[in-house]
Amino acid sequence: MEKLGIEVLKKNLTVIATVSGSVDRALEDGKVDVMEGIGIAKDSLGFFSVIKNLKPAKEELQDLSATEKQELVSHFEKEFDLRNDTAEMVVETVVEIALGFIKLKEVNAA
Repeated sequence: MEKLGIEVLKKNLTVIATVSGSVDRALEDGKVDVMEGIGIAKDSLGFFSVIKNLKPAKEELQDLSATEKQELVSHFEKEFDLRNDTAEMVVETVVEIALGFIKLKEVNAA
């Protein structure tokens, strides 16, 4: 299988972060209204690409160099207008979520 590039990884991790943020904001009041649901559904369309690339994404995530990790942090700083410390935390959290999705898929496939 072809190695996943850092640009695709950035895109996929951004999808996960965006959907997670949408769900978190929607649940602030304890319920999801119709407009929030539509927003979540729209943001979730990118999950098709995320799911399609799970195996190469796992390999890429496990093989991130310090330079690539900083590239991800910079991407999240710019994409979500975050401070560096916050961006680092977001990247670490999103990577953990992505690895959790991959692990869940592997368990279900077994």
